[in-house]
Amino acid sequence: DLHSFPTRRSSDLHIDVPGLTYNPSATGRPTYSLRGVSTSNQAANTQATVAIYLDDLPALSSYAAPVVPDLRLFDVERVEVLRGPQGTLFGSGAMGGAIRVLTRKPDLSDTYGRIELGGTVTQSGEDGYSVNGMINVPLGSKVAARAVVYQALDGGYVDNTARNASDVNTSRAKGGRLSVQADLTPSFVVTGTVLTQHNEYDDIGTVLAPPQQLEFDSRVPSSQSSRLTMYNLAAEYRMRVVSLFSSTSYAEEHADSRVDLTDGFAPLLGLFGMQDPVVPFDSTADLSFFSQELRLASSDDTSFKWLVGAFFLKRETDDPWDFIISSAGAGAVFAPFGFPSDRLYHGRVQVPGKEQALFGEFSWAFAPQWTLTAGLRAFRNESTYAESTDGFLNGGPTQSSQTTSESARTPKFALTWQPSQRLSLYTQAAKGYRVGQNNPVIPPDPVTGARRGGPYGPDSLWNYELGVKSIGWSDRLRVNASVYYIDWKDIQIDQVTEDRFTYIANAGKARSQGGELELVLTPTPSIQLASALSRTNAVLESDAEALGGKIGRSPAGIGSIPGQYIGAARIFRGRADERVGAHRASVSWQAGLRLRLVGRQCGIRRIQRRQPAAHGDARCVGSNRVRQQHRRQPRRCLGVRSQHRHSDPPAYHRIVSARGFLAYGRG
Repeated sequence: DLHSFPTRRSSDLHIDVPGLTYNPSATGRPTYSLRGVSTSNQAANTQATVAIYLDDLPALSSYAAPVVPDLRLFDVERVEVLRGPQGTLFGSGAMGGAIRVLTRKPDLSDTYGRIELGGTVTQSGEDGYSVNGMINVPLGSKVAARAVVYQALDGGYVDNTARNASDVNTSRAKGGRLSVQADLTPSFVVTGTVLTQHNEYDDIGTVLAPPQQLEFDSRVPSSQSSRLTMYNLAAEYRMRVVSLFSSTSYAEEHADSRVDLTDGFAPLLGLFGMQDPVVPFDSTADLSFFSQELRLASSDDTSFKWLVGAFFLKRETDDPWDFIISSAGAGAVFAPFGFPSDRLYHGRVQVPGKEQALFGEFSWAFAPQWTLTAGLRAFRNESTYAESTDGFLNGGPTQSSQTTSESARTPKFALTWQPSQRLSLYTQAAKGYRVGQNNPVIPPDPVTGARRGGPYGPDSLWNYELGVKSIGWSDRLRVNASVYYIDWKDIQIDQVTEDRFTYIANAGKARSQGGELELVLTPTPSIQLASALSRTNAVLESDAEALGGKIGRSPAGIGSIPGQYIGAARIFRGRADERVGAHRASVSWQAGLRLRLVGRQCGIRRIQRRQPAAHGDARCVGSNRVRQQHRRQPRRCLGVRSQHRHSDPPAYHRIVSARGFLAYGRG
């Protein structure tokens, strides 16, 4: 029910969907993960494990997506959260699952609109608001347009102790969407869509230190702003037995971010006599990508249904990424060494690439109540990584360029038994795949002189699943449950060297097993209770041979969610219809309470070959906890030993907020 509280944006979906986790990031590039299939807290230089689509528009770049959209779910038909690998229809990067937001299309029948005002009050935090508007206008008998605009402010609730600032993680969003649909014939429909969204985050450093409090210590505000613009032209031609669909998309992304690296580099700069240095890390990213998809599907209602298609994507980085680590006064200190600039490190990166794929899925109702489904996707990826770097930390100017290409296939098999319209049971097996790419070039090992970084290979997994979906108690109760087992190999893991450089490497194997339970109870039309429960247990079965076999005191961190509870209750809601001239409109209202008990993130975090220097500090972000990880504690989130130690914190943080909105109109 996307017209209702509390799911008002895509980052809120984890409230309703068990096994889905949203990880905010200090770089402003958060990640979604499903069923613990995650190896990073932020969008690093790896492909995401969850694909995001707006209608048929892919919203994420395959390499280090600079913009991870937090789409506003206003005037949306529905949201599909597909758990488990979805490589057959969504390609590489959907190894954990996919999120697809389906918007409402222009309506030829009438002119109408809707306006919605919302507010949020958070315990020990700032207030927030949202304003959403929609209008639908027929432009003749065969053409209609639908426009959506919105603006929102989410009040902060985390404090920055280093700057003595409260509620610093305030965020703002504004944007809009315009769709024009032309029914050229009863069987031929063309729809054009333009979407834009701009996000700003004041200070989103999300390390909780001390972990018992919603606070962190950052000398520099971790601010971020991003802009996403997407264009899509979709056409569908329906024939008697088949239908042909085409989707052509173009997207542009821009992001600016700043992160505080003072804790990591202050000890090093102190060795050169710099007193109390402040070290911000600034990055700017601009990229664009073009995609084309064609699908041919059966359209008659028979026992055998099929779909085949082709996909092409080309990514360009006309304006490269810029990475700058600087500190005021550094130029004067390092001028005798030939580095007179305050920029300690400056890197520029260009990563063009392309993907081509053929796919198909077939469904056969071979007996009453029984359906067999099989699918396959075959694709090829190619990516080039070109980098130029300079600065004291880099040891002078360097340039490099690397190209990688690979091919893969992702099959899927499923069997469904549906004894009634309100009950279905299923089992399925599917393969997920994530492309291999290139690392930034980092200096050789200062001790051995060995080369570090370079390209890393793909990783893949198989997901085996049993599930049930049911509706009961006169349609008042919905229960969905599933159990799964995941076998993951060649895992792409973040690595940190002793001299603080990071890169991606392929680790060994892991297995993960867990279950999910989703309950939605609507005892009366004015009350709805929802709960999403999930549990995941992940174990690393073998270490990375390339990293020296066995791992020392800081081994792989395997997280688990020992019963993550996120719930929401609507206290009251209502609706009153009225007629304005020849048009019918309604006033609706709703208020409710949202409780989040946020625990440890599930997923494989990081493998350390050797213990970092004492000042090293690799922390889990978002709802994760800062703690030391040992190999005999496989269910805790990894935190490399930091300069300050704290007692073992509570398993959860509690965030309570109340929301409400008032809406007028139709749609």
